[in-house]
Amino acid sequence: MLACGRCLNELTPTEWKVWRHIADPKDEKYEVIFPSLCMTKRNFDKHVNSLFKKLGVHKRSGATRLWELFGKRLQGGME
Repeated sequence: MLACGRCLNELTPTEWKVWRHIADPKDEKYEVIFPSLCMTKRNFDKHVNSLFKKLGVHKRSGATRLWELFGKRLQGGME
């Protein structure tokens, strides 16, 4: 899974926003998330794919698990 904390430093501000939204249980569908971030579906998908690659996960559930472990705690310093 997550190789080291270094990958968290490599996340862009947009990837942090995307991560926060896809990990939020009230944002169930991607179709709800990308318009709220003022993105096209294609642009959103690119950010999601880049995020998953940096986190070393393949699914939203893996990104959500990592958000619970690391993202919530570190998010405050990224905004």
